[in-house]
Amino acid sequence: MNKNTIIDIIGSILAIISLALPLIAIVGFLLLVGMLILQIIGVEYESFTHFIMFMVVLFLVSIPIDMFIQPLPKALYTAGKIKKESINLILYPLDFIGNLIAIAIADCLMKSVELPFKTACIFSIILCVANYLFDVMDEK
Repeated sequence: MNKNTIIDIIGSILAIISLALPLIAIVGFLLLVGMLILQIIGVEYESFTHFIMFMVVLFLVSIPIDMFIQPLPKALYTAGKIKKESINLILYPLDFIGNLIAIAIADCLMKSVELPFKTACIFSIILCVANYLFDVMDEK
């Protein structure tokens, strides 16, 4: 191999590592903050692995629920049943209920993670606010 090729490969590897490390640090920090918030509001889990599995199950369960809830207000608007201003008034309460259903299903499937109803409601509100913030960012 050529000396320049080896230098290019090493440079590429260092560039990937220098980009990946901050991303891993940010994801780790957000995960730590998320776990801290959930622990404060009363989530109990046997181990970190079970908590991660719970989050994966929650994500997988919420996909079909979101696929039903997200287009519903827009379909009602298109059908002329609601005004454009009412889309968010319908979307976010439905999103809250959908999140609550997904959390309840994930909680039933994962016996190693416990969420009291009050905690599930608070977590659902947090997810709903996050969804709203993502929607606002998408509009810009």
